[in-house]
Amino acid sequence: MAAFVSAFIKRERRDRWMHLFSSRPKQLFKNSHKLHEHLDKSCCTESPEPTLIDPATVGMFFEFHADYPPLLVTGQRAIELGTGHDAVFSIVPGKLAAYFFHEGFVMECRA
Repeated sequence: MAAFVSAFIKRERRDRWMHLFSSRPKQLFKNSHKLHEHLDKSCCTESPEPTLIDPATVGMFFEFHADYPPLLVTGQRAIELGTGHDAVFSIVPGKLAAYFFHEGFVMECRA
């Protein structure tokens, strides 16, 4: 998640998110909704559905619950798991990712 944080989160919020992602405390889930506000909107755009995810693409899926480890999944599985939840699907670390927001839309991030 370090590449995601470095590439797609506003500079002034990176240290905090790096800490949350690396240590995975309970605060990670409690703060997951704030990630939407902290994304760099110059490289992350809102979409009603994940258009950049090819169903066959493989990437790392990261959910914000401390009990769930990151998973290597297909794009199709990431869409199934992420829709309606706060989660990140990293397709190319630091270059291409999708942030699923619990309110039903996706932030597509490209560096």
